[in-house]
Amino acid sequence: MTRALETAEAVDKPMTVLVTRVDDRTVEWRQCEKRIKEAGLSRLDSYIKARESIKRAIGTNAIPADSGYKEAVDEVMAAFRQ
Repeated sequence: MTRALETAEAVDKPMTVLVTRVDDRTVEWRQCEKRIKEAGLSRLDSYIKARESIKRAIGTNAIPADSGYKEAVDEVMAAFRQ
């Protein structure tokens, strides 16, 4: 979060933040959302969820359906189409 705020100050242009490694059950997530709003930044509605590191079977590398990656990509692509 700190890097996003520092980048926003340095660039001094409108920007949208993609938040990653989110555990939306935590106080830390709510505080992060609050800091984004207070800084006047917008964020994608979707976010990338934190996940436990799990060894996958050999030959598999599927991204879990509820990871947030597809939603984030769809949202970014829709913004570029406007």
